[in-house]
Amino acid sequence: MSDAMRDYFGAWYQDHFDRRPTDAGYETNICWEAWRAAIEHAHSVLDSPARVGGATLRKGVHWATVIASAQRQYEINQSMTPEQRAEMRKTIKDIQAQPSPLVPEPKDAMSYRTEREQAHAMGWNDCRAAMLNASGNEE
Repeated sequence: MSDAMRDYFGAWYQDHFDRRPTDAGYETNICWEAWRAAIEHAHSVLDSPARVGGATLRKGVHWATVIASAQRQYEINQSMTPEQRAEMRKTIKDIQAQPSPLVPEPKDAMSYRTEREQAHAMGWNDCRAAMLNASGNEE
């Protein structure tokens, strides 16, 4: 146990129980065990993205979520027949083969007279840029 962790816990214990735990009491103190378990649980998250089935879980997701996702994926796979799995793979390939969505033409904000119309055109162009960015297309 680090000195910093011992000091932090000692201060917390002092605030809650109006006394310091004894050095011998750290290892046997139920509060210490609960506090340390809570700290360890708080840090049990992904330190980089992970893929479970078709889902990508981002950095910072709790391990409990990763495990639950893997269990659901396993249950789904076990409940499907080989024909259903083949149909699902075909559907995914069909969706991936579709052309990228149409993106509207940009609007020239300065061609509008009122501030409201100009703001609408600027919002339109921002939305259009987000659509292009999401599709990996840049103009």
